[in-house]
This record gives sequence, C-alpha cells and structure tokens, in this order.
Amino acid sequence: MGKNVNQLLAANLEFLMRETPALATQAQLAAKSGVDQKTISNYLAPDNRPVGKKGRPASAKLTEVELIARAFKLEAWELLHPELTRQKARREALAA
Repeated sequence: MGKNVNQLLAANLEFLMRETPALATQAQLAAKSGVDQKTISNYLAPDNRPVGKKGRPASAKLTEVELIARAFKLEAWELLHPELTRQKARREALAA
C-alpha cells in the first residue's frame, strides 16, 4: 500500500521546499502562506503528530493545505497528488 495522505503531504512539502529556494525554510513558508510555522513543522513530520481524541491520526486542515499550496502557486489537490513524489524519485534517480 502507498503512503497515506499525511505522509504524501509531508513528502511533497519537503520536495517543494527543496526545489523552491524562496520557500526553503519553514519560516519562509509560514510567512508566505500565513500558516503557523509549528503547523508546517507538524505537516512535515506526520508520524510525530498526536493521535486525535477518537484514536485517529491527526490530519492536515484543507484550508491550511490550500494556503500552503498557493504559496507554491499550486492548487490544493496538486499538493496532495502522488505525482509530485514520483517526480522527486525520478529526479533523484537521474542525479545518481
């Protein structure tokens, strides 16, 4: 089975931050998106996020995903799309 949506968001954020020098740090992304830096940190490390009251893993808020996506000039769905992760894998394979 592939990555869950939180892991996919983390992988795509990591990839985009690395590829976008103006948004390479959590502080830069927070300033540009309006999303709190701690929230961005949580999105980058989904396995460290606390489990919710009903025992479910915490998940990203769509409104925040949309704000982050806009900072990268993307639509929210693009930030959650597995193709970004595949592009990352292809680039890393070509660089090796």
